[in-house]
Amino acid sequence: MGDVNKYGRNYVRGKTLSEDMVSLVIDEIVDMGGDTATGFFEQYSAVASKFKLSPKTTKKVWMQFCKSGQLKPKKSCASGVKHLKPEDLDFIEFLKTDKPSMSSGDLLKEVERHCVIPEGTSREAINRAVRNFMHDGKWSRK
Repeated sequence: MGDVNKYGRNYVRGKTLSEDMVSLVIDEIVDMGGDTATGFFEQYSAVASKFKLSPKTTKKVWMQFCKSGQLKPKKSCASGVKHLKPEDLDFIEFLKTDKPSMSSGDLLKEVERHCVIPEGTSREAINRAVRNFMHDGKWSRK
């Protein structure tokens, strides 16, 4: 379920603060004189103790808001092979079915030759596709 920090707040490791909590922290900092243009603010401890957060977390929330202007953290891009389309995955599966011992380097060459991928692709993306995104289930790349 979670742990309790030394300030008394429940948290789950790796999970971000709720958007409501981030909004409350930012509003409090602005009310206490925080400058969003420069990021200047000195009283992180006061805000942190009010919301039972660590001063370090409070400072991270404030600096992220000043840098991006958004409450939500930026989404990570490394969540899969989104640049490979279903037809590309079908082509990779066809190649692996036709010749199961085909190396990832040869797969990469064939994909680059026959598939239209504007940004290009990498050997790791193809290996990830073979491991996780084949219609017949997970495959080994070897």
